Amino acid sequence: MPANQLKTKKSNRNSTGLARAAVYSGLVFQMIAVILAFVWIGNKLDSKFHPESALYIIIFSILGVFIALYVALKDFIKPRR
Repeated sequence: MPANQLKTKKSNRNSTGLARAAVYSGLVFQMIAVILAFVWIGNKLDSKFHPESALYIIIFSILGVFIALYVALKDFIKPRR
């Protein structure tokens, strides 16, 4: 096999690996954004309705984790083309 074809195959594998890494790192940032958004909503609701407790922060942070996991798994499981 000529050297040019070997370099092409190696560069294709490397670009595929980099593309996957970019997708997964984007997924991590998306999950963090969803969780932080729900914690922020819970904090605002707590400061308005229950300033002495952290009830809404706890509820909304757990809800945010579950929604972030759902979005991540839905994106992770979808078939690749």
